[in-house]
Amino acid sequence: MEETRERVKNLKLSYQKQPQKELLIAMPNPYPDREYEEEIVTGEFTSLCPLNPGQPDYAT
Repeated sequence: MEETRERVKNLKLSYQKQPQKELLIAMPNPYPDREYEEEIVTGEFTSLCPLNPGQPDYAT
């Protein structure tokens, strides 16, 4: 049991501060003069915990 606690205690989450450019695909905007508004509707989302930075947090 102690070995498991030590392994869990040493786990670290790593979040990138910047997007990984090699994962992004840039595409030309066919209407560059148009203003866009985006609305995302979802039942839940993830974020970083404000009380324990670096840990995930979930909300609805």
